[in-house]
Amino acid sequence: MPPHWKETGSQLTKGFTGRLARAIDDRLLEELNAEGTTILPYPLQRRLVRNLGIPGEAAGRSDLPPL
Repeated sequence: MPPHWKETGSQLTKGFTGRLARAIDDRLLEELNAEGTTILPYPLQRRLVRNLGIPGEAAGRSDLPPL
C-alpha cells in the first residue's frame, strides 16, 4: 500500500464523478471532500477529475489519480 494512503481505507464521495461512490482515502479524495469544495453534476465532475488524474499518473504521482 502506498505510504500516502490511510489505514482506514475508504469513504463515500461524489467528488470523483458527481455520483455517490466509494473511494480509497488519498490526497485527491481529501481535497475533493474539503469543506467549501463545489462538486459538479455528473458527467462534468468526472471529466474534471479525469483531467487532473492523467498528468498525475504521467508524473508518477500516485496520490493524484482517482482510486
